[in-house]
Amino acid sequence: MATVKSDVFKLLKCFDCLRLLVGVTVLGACIALGPLAGTAAARPADAIADFSTEARTLYRVAACASAGAPARYAGAWSKHHCARLARAITRYERGWLARARPFFSRVVPKKVSATIVYPFAGGDLLTALAVFPNMHELTTISMEPAGDPRALDHLALRRVRAELVSLRHGIEYLLRVGFSATVNLDQIMVKSRLPGQLIFSLVALRVHGYEPVSLRYFRFRADGTVRYLRRSELPAFGRGSTHARNKRFGNMELGFRRRGGKGRTIVYRHVQANLANKYLAKPLMRHLRAKGHVAAMTKAASYLLWCRKFSRFRRYLLRHVDWMVSDASGLLPMHARPAGFRQRTYGRFEGVILNIARWLTKDAVRLWRSQPRRKLPFRFGYPDDKGHSNLLITYRKS
Repeated sequence: MATVKSDVFKLLKCFDCLRLLVGVTVLGACIALGPLAGTAAARPADAIADFSTEARTLYRVAACASAGAPARYAGAWSKHHCARLARAITRYERGWLARARPFFSRVVPKKVSATIVYPFAGGDLLTALAVFPNMHELTTISMEPAGDPRALDHLALRRVRAELVSLRHGIEYLLRVGFSATVNLDQIMVKSRLPGQLIFSLVALRVHGYEPVSLRYFRFRADGTVRYLRRSELPAFGRGSTHARNKRFGNMELGFRRRGGKGRTIVYRHVQANLANKYLAKPLMRHLRAKGHVAAMTKAASYLLWCRKFSRFRRYLLRHVDWMVSDASGLLPMHARPAGFRQRTYGRFEGVILNIARWLTKDAVRLWRSQPRRKLPFRFGYPDDKGHSNLLITYRKS
């Protein structure tokens, strides 16, 4: 208020003849308009870009989660898409989810952190919500961008139909197998004109009974804090290649809550990043470390956490994670035990399905053989080389 009055009095000195006549009027107008006129950040072109409307439209059209989709998407092709998606979700709910929910309700500690970090996630908000239904904040990290949410209304209808078919095939694969193949993710998320990562996430919200509330995109400042993108920073749709535009929409923050407006808003951030030592960004690591101690999960991670090239991110997990669930591609005993962790195995593991150093594989095999065989009634991530399902819980001794 003091700043506004000071500016007004300077103005009035230039117009002495009008001071008595319009002083009060000018003061009132400047107080009312000062926050808008005095800062460039509040101009419409520079306002923080909020895409909650686009998220709700995609929730209806792509995830088929509620009524009220625009008439443009009400054709027979849309009914076919929604019917196929509904069948896949029903199979998932009656199969994997019906077995996994009671399992995780038993093994996840009641006091586990509600802040979750999920590296090598590959579009898998779906499983994270099954494992951690009481989360408050989730951060997933993978090579895939969140994608441009404006695409739906700018693409020709025939292109929308073709892109939705491709995305649905990827979603059906995730619902059936429990993880996404890297090759598939490259095709349906990196190269797709629709925002693949976002649509996968919206389908996950539908499955677990949530709805989107807000959608913003961000970058990290040097200190690791989040800076939301303004509309002036985003390219016009159609300018540049799809790949380049999706990269500009790499990191998203999706707020969601229980359908019907119930409960707290949960914050889900997806970060597009390469976690190899060579590319690991300092702002991302500062952001993660600022969260303090967290819970974590990973699966179908190409055994990258075993490798020396990913030792820096592995070190972050060993220092900041108190409880973690994974398949065998999680933390090896040779890394977890010296850091003060214990590990509990489920299912069977006799070898990897990828070409990994044999001495690393032997460390994981010894772990499973050293413990009693605990039943695992569902697949979690990669099977072993014999087709057996496996799951690993890593937790601090304290």
